Amino acid sequence: MTSTINAMLGGLIGGAIVTAVIAAGRQSGLADIALPEEEEALFDRPSQALSRRHDARVWASSQGNHLLAAAGFGQAYSVVRERFPAVSPALLGAGFGALLHVVTSAGLGHAVGIAHGRFRAPEGQAGKRFGMHVIFGVATALATDMIERRRR
Repeated sequence: MTSTINAMLGGLIGGAIVTAVIAAGRQSGLADIALPEEEEALFDRPSQALSRRHDARVWASSQGNHLLAAAGFGQAYSVVRERFPAVSPALLGAGFGALLHVVTSAGLGHAVGIAHGRFRAPEGQAGKRFGMHVIFGVATALATDMIERRRR
C-alpha cells in the first residue's frame, strides 16, 4: 500500500512538472502546446486571466482534474514498477509515459469521450503531447523513486 501512495505522490509531482513545462514553453514561445481555449489565457496572460473570476475557476477546476488524473496514473505506475523492478526509473518512466500517451489519446480517452481526436491532432501537436506524456512518466518515476528512498 505504501508503494502505491508513494507513486500517487510521484504522479502529483509529475503532473505539476508537466504544468510548469507547458507554462514555461508557452510563455517563452518555444512550445505552443494547444490547450482548451479557456486555459490558454491562463498560461499566456496569467495575471490578467486570474483577475477574472470565471477564468480562475476554470483554471482551478482544470488543474484539479489534471492533478487527480496524475495521481491516478501514478497509481498505475506503481503496478508497472512492481512488474519491472530491475528497470531504471528513468527508462521505465519514459516507457510508461509513451504507453500512457497511446492509451489515453487513442484508446481510453476515446472510450470515455475525453480525447476527441487528439491522437490525430494538428501538425506538431501530437508530438508535443507525446513529449508531455513522456515527461510526465519520467518525472513520476523519478519522484516516486526519490520518495521511496527517503521513506526507507
